[in-house]
Amino acid sequence: MIGAKWLREDSADDRIPATGEAWNRNDEMNTDPQNQEIDHDPLIQVEKVKSFISFDGAFTIETRGHNGGLAFLWRNQHEVELLSYSTNHVDVLVDSKGWNKYRLTGFYGEPDRAKRKDTWDLIKKLHGQMTVPWVVIGDMNNITHQEEKRGGRPYPNWLIKGFQQCIEDCGLVDLGMEGYPYTWERGHGTDQWMEIRLDRALVSSNFMNQFTDAKLVNLKISTSDHNPILLEPFTRSKYAELGRGSIAA
Repeated sequence: MIGAKWLREDSADDRIPATGEAWNRNDEMNTDPQNQEIDHDPLIQVEKVKSFISFDGAFTIETRGHNGGLAFLWRNQHEVELLSYSTNHVDVLVDSKGWNKYRLTGFYGEPDRAKRKDTWDLIKKLHGQMTVPWVVIGDMNNITHQEEKRGGRPYPNWLIKGFQQCIEDCGLVDLGMEGYPYTWERGHGTDQWMEIRLDRALVSSNFMNQFTDAKLVNLKISTSDHNPILLEPFTRSKYAELGRGSIAA
């Protein structure tokens, strides 16, 4: 099992992204009133989550000012090699018993539309670094079609076309998503209710060839306005055979 937790809280977009919870059990841990203040430290939060879900590895990118940070966690310490990171991504190589090596990039797209090209350029740069099977998963802060947004103003076409071109240039494919079609919402129960699919998994052709049964599921179990997504590379029977888990973001 590998998980990415986005701790971002800033946005210049038409939304205000809240913390994306990969594990909602995190909400149960801060029960001591005397620990309320210290638990706001992202590093402490991540360590608590890692301990709570019995993971070995964790990598955290600290906050900058009012901005949030990124956290990447994995079950078995020796199976993950850190390749690179920035304020918007964590890139690792996964070498797990019973699997061929593959590359996993947890990603958070730039929320400021004026800087969205930086997101596309970063994905293109990462694409050129390795040829092993690759999956990019997370909150891309972008949609690929107008149908991925319900309510509010139409999404700017230049952002859609730019993101589509980035995906095409990198030879990636959107894995699709099972379950509820949107991953973020605002104004639920009001006339301003808006829902968008901002989270996705983009995969290379050799990733699809290696993980022919891979699927992405919208869990829709979060108490925040942002749903966690779960990438299942194998069927349930294959999981039992390998003794391995999934990837959550």
